[in-house]
Amino acid sequence: MEINIIDESDHWSRRPRLQSLIDQYGITPTRQTIKQKLQQSFHQLNYISILNFFINRFPIIRSMKQYQIKKSLFGDFISGLTVAVMHIPQGIAYGVLANLSAVYGSIVLFCFV
Repeated sequence: MEINIIDESDHWSRRPRLQSLIDQYGITPTRQTIKQKLQQSFHQLNYISILNFFINRFPIIRSMKQYQIKKSLFGDFISGLTVAVMHIPQGIAYGVLANLSAVYGSIVLFCFV
């Protein structure tokens, strides 16, 4: 089987390794433009696809269905408070290590949490 080499200077040329596939099976790959892909995805746009998009992007939404407020809220509040209290001395230490005022260390630490 002979592989035809296509001129690489042509921007839309097919890659040489695909040329044998095209010759053997007669398949020409189609290229979708961005406009065609957007039209295809917006054609399938409905309430369920939007809901699935948000559920896949924000996993906390999926876990909120199983969250038991009466059982877990107090423990979650205490653990969040503990983490916040532990960040204060850690931020002060980071400020001192950077030769800054301790206030700057705690401010920067809370900004990125």
